[in-house]
Amino acid sequence: MRILYIINLLEVGGAPKLLADIVPFMGKEHEVNVLCLNRFSETDYSRLLKPYLIEDSWRLSEYNPLHILFIIKLIKQYDIVHVNLFPSLYWCAIAKIISFSKVKLVYTEHSTHNRRRNRFIFKLLDRFIYHFYRKIAVISRETGESLVAYNPKTKNKLVIISNGIDCYVYRNAVSLNRRELIPTIPENAKIILQVARFVPAKDQATVIRAMKKLPSDFYLLFAGDGFTRPEMESLASGLGVVSRVIFFGFRSDIPALIKTVDYVVVSSHWEGFGLACIEGMAGGKPVIVSNVSGLGSVAKDAAMLFEHGNDGELAEKIMEVANQPELQKLLIEKGYARAMEYDISKTISHYEDMYEKQLP
Repeated sequence: MRILYIINLLEVGGAPKLLADIVPFMGKEHEVNVLCLNRFSETDYSRLLKPYLIEDSWRLSEYNPLHILFIIKLIKQYDIVHVNLFPSLYWCAIAKIISFSKVKLVYTEHSTHNRRRNRFIFKLLDRFIYHFYRKIAVISRETGESLVAYNPKTKNKLVIISNGIDCYVYRNAVSLNRRELIPTIPENAKIILQVARFVPAKDQATVIRAMKKLPSDFYLLFAGDGFTRPEMESLASGLGVVSRVIFFGFRSDIPALIKTVDYVVVSSHWEGFGLACIEGMAGGKPVIVSNVSGLGSVAKDAAMLFEHGNDGELAEKIMEVANQPELQKLLIEKGYARAMEYDISKTISHYEDMYEKQLP
């Protein structure tokens, strides 16, 4: 098969991470390329996808409709075009309409919520645009239910394909030197990690507030970047915990980083799936997650759940895990078993099956 993946950007996030994981595997059996609409740098997933990237010399914002012209030139060369995220969702459908191409479009819905759903005009546009996609992969049952509630006409197009990771990579990663990573860290410090973009869907604020309630030997690391980061840095400063909260920005060594820390926290306002939860489990760490749709169902009893936005309960859960070695051991054992249910090999198999069913 000739497969083209199209995505807005390649910085830290579930959709770019999914491509970074599945494309090299797909590339062994199929002719595969990736088109990223926005500018990318050597600090994001483009480094991992470099052999497959198509260079768009225009280097436009992902919201510029001129991308349609570039996409029209490309899609005729492929059997399947797999689209991720808005506005790529729109530009690819319009390119297919204008070009009269017979290429098969598929789309992955990555979240239970987006801002378009709050506006009536987008509801009408989405119903039109989704019509041109043969199949829509949803990364969890909750993601599919929320999409159908918003756009009932998508119901017969849905295929549940959970995100996945290469569990072997996380299981066998080598930890980093703590003192080199954080020169000021005390010898016996406990380290909490959250891997997430700084965007409205993510709830770093609750974790920062929880730090105020944790002992002074607890440190918090954030791996990820985004436009809400300055706000979170100001919050840490205002609460007086800035010396114990480290903002790393983008990291390409997440498996090693997970191996280095003591606990993984996934705090979100909403999630389609919550890949960071599975990464923490595969890395052999106790995981504590906010009990929101799409995340709680992925974690199940293999993680500690806390009420969304409740920093007091989050701090309590962290201390509960820290003070009970047997609980830690149980969470680690259950977590790895749970992570294996989402190994990348299963995700790839499901996607290949979906692609093949769209071809003559």
